[in-house]
Amino acid sequence: MKKLRASDELTEYLLSASEDDRTVIEEMFSSLESRLNLATVYERGLMRDYDRALVWLLNAGLSPEEAVKRLDPEKLGGYYCRESKTWYPLDSSAKVYPLSMSRNKMQVFRLSAYMTAPVVPELLQVALNAVITRFPCFAVSVRRGFFWHYLDGLKARFEVTEENDIPCGAIDISSSRSPAFRVQYYGDRISAEFFHILTDGTGGMVFLKTLVAEYARLLGADIPCTHGVADVRAIPDPQESENSFLEWYKPGPTGGFMGSPAAQMGGRLTRKRPSGVVHFIMDSDELRSAARKKSVSVTTLMTAAIFVASRAAMDSPDGNIQIQVPVDMRRIHPSVTLRNFSLYASIKIPAAKVNNLDSILSEVCEQLKNGTSEEYLNHMLTSAVMLVNAARPIPLSMKGWFIRIIYGFLGDKLFTNTLSNLGIVDIPDELRPYVRMMDFVLGTVITNRAACSMVTVNGKAVLSIAKLTNDPSFEERLYSELSGLGIGVELEGSARNED
Repeated sequence: MKKLRASDELTEYLLSASEDDRTVIEEMFSSLESRLNLATVYERGLMRDYDRALVWLLNAGLSPEEAVKRLDPEKLGGYYCRESKTWYPLDSSAKVYPLSMSRNKMQVFRLSAYMTAPVVPELLQVALNAVITRFPCFAVSVRRGFFWHYLDGLKARFEVTEENDIPCGAIDISSSRSPAFRVQYYGDRISAEFFHILTDGTGGMVFLKTLVAEYARLLGADIPCTHGVADVRAIPDPQESENSFLEWYKPGPTGGFMGSPAAQMGGRLTRKRPSGVVHFIMDSDELRSAARKKSVSVTTLMTAAIFVASRAAMDSPDGNIQIQVPVDMRRIHPSVTLRNFSLYASIKIPAAKVNNLDSILSEVCEQLKNGTSEEYLNHMLTSAVMLVNAARPIPLSMKGWFIRIIYGFLGDKLFTNTLSNLGIVDIPDELRPYVRMMDFVLGTVITNRAACSMVTVNGKAVLSIAKLTNDPSFEERLYSELSGLGIGVELEGSARNED
């Protein structure tokens, strides 16, 4: 163990261990050491990770043989031995993100799994060390090119940290060694936060499920690589890093992006972004039953409820309430990409006509049907690719102003609110005893006072509301609407932050 000064706990164990046990442990670290060719600080960090995880497993009563079998450095393959020569151009959706961000305004979203026991950080770190080898398009830093930013392969130790701040804060990408994602834990929660330049909710969920599955394996579970759990030992599919916008782009009619400013909810904007997050935890059967009684989908019902709640948080009935509903394009165009491949439907109703849920349900249903049609979304895809192509010849140093012009009508002023529903996320049956629920949190933008997102796992539907104001009118009315439909709602969330 040349590159590891064994911890006091491991040293003490080795002093009293049998020769056979010492040999098993030393062989594991020898195998790990042979797989590392990184900067010294990263190599020492990885060796230390396995030291701490091994000590935890031994203290949990495992034999050295069983502990070493679970950790198994062979999962790393040769990933940390090879110099990174891979880089990725941004997908067509991601190109605008680094040009529209500032220090505290950054498109970040979070996916979390709530475990049935407190998280063991020593095991989560080792799980991440293995899992990131399967997702090289996430192991990157954001770099500046001549025409566009790009993603440069980053071989490093990616550190798990304890969560100590509000979700979806800006990620520091200023350094060439700065990743564009982070993995955190708090209590029983494992969270992965992504700068949207990397991926969308679908791609991020594949990463989170794979991470949680690997963590559960370290706890002793036998989790198969099914239901969207990637095989850590498998060679990554090149199609996982493709730009599916270009793959499915065809010249033709355009549309879907133009619009006028929407009415905004009231409440003074806070400097802290988000100022708080509220989770509505619901029984998915009750939610589906309520939607079925209204003869609509769950997404239609929730969108209509958000319209009513948004109107209740406004000071006047002037203008249009407009809700953005992201759509996973993979349901139209088959793709295994882990990059961004989402567009959106735009649902618009005059604020003066939003009186109650029943009065707008049919209109919301009709607009959602049209806005999620293949024809409409293909026109939007064509527009997105053409807009990016129009900006390409402009040097990056001058591109900011051009992007602001052509994307000026795509900003959050066009919308009052967002509802991003990942739907029912399936996981292997063997993983269900370890995961009690998940949540999905959108980072706030510039103008919208709230952003809503939803995911359903293990019979729990969780609607998360990221706030940009301390005014509680929106979530109070939404709670009232859902309760009135016979849906039991359990509230959880962060404390309000002061301006």
